[in-house]
Amino acid sequence: MFLSWQTYVLIVLGPTFLFLLQKTMQAGRLISSQPALTLTNPDRGGGFGIAVFGEHVRTGGWLAAAILGAALIGASTALLVRSPLLHDDDAPTPAPAPAPAPAPAKPARRAPERGEADEVSAPSGWAPGPPPALAMRSAR
Repeated sequence: MFLSWQTYVLIVLGPTFLFLLQKTMQAGRLISSQPALTLTNPDRGGGFGIAVFGEHVRTGGWLAAAILGAALIGASTALLVRSPLLHDDDAPTPAPAPAPAPAPAKPARRAPERGEADEVSAPSGWAPGPPPALAMRSAR
């Protein structure tokens, strides 16, 4: 087993391909890296089998069927990559919340007439009496 060159190639290429796979996955979103893996996996597997294990490729109708299958895999992968269901950035953005309604306008203040005292309105929540700090001191 350890006397053939294929074993040593497998020992070197296995970790190398695992490293390349991990770098591919870290390169971006899965939508970017998965199609390349889907397309190259059958090709690399077939090439590895022919080169390392000495497999023989059938010709004739079998080769035509294999080429048709590879073309279908490529076309399906291309359609899947372009699917709008897989892209988050193509989703419609929610409409912005409507702006709050403007506050109703205060009625215009009437100018006092001659001999009439000018009314000063007190702030809301104001009650006559000492300030709260003085009220607390006097309650002691």
